[in-house]
Amino acid sequence: MPTLEFNGKHHIYTHHLTVPYRPLETDKSRSCNPTDADDNLIT
Repeated sequence: MPTLEFNGKHHIYTHHLTVPYRPLETDKSRSCNPTDADDNLIT
């Protein structure tokens, strides 16, 4: 069965490996209610 091979296809499949890991941190200035952890928004 014929297949299509695109230039750079391997780089697209492995792109997620080059993105640095960054943990989510609470931003008190964007919090709806800084005393309650359930009201924080991820933006």
